[in-house]
Amino acid sequence: MEGGQAKVHNVKVIPNEDCVPKHKLLVMDMQFNTTKRWHKKFEPRVHVWKLMEKHTHTHTHNRFTALLEYVRDYPGEQVPER
Repeated sequence: MEGGQAKVHNVKVIPNEDCVPKHKLLVMDMQFNTTKRWHKKFEPRVHVWKLMEKHTHTHTHNRFTALLEYVRDYPGEQVPER
């Protein structure tokens, strides 16, 4: 399989064993990687009705200001100044 998800060892075809017409019985050892997938950290959505609270308003404003500065420094398209 692609990406190293499984390894196949000791593949053998059993002769004279028809499992389905025009097919032969295939026997193999497979080893699967059983790594645990970690989920992306959950970030709560912005609740618009909470933006009236001073703490939430300040926190959201600071995050968007930092994001805007990051986008302005990015060497791609230019963001117009306000």
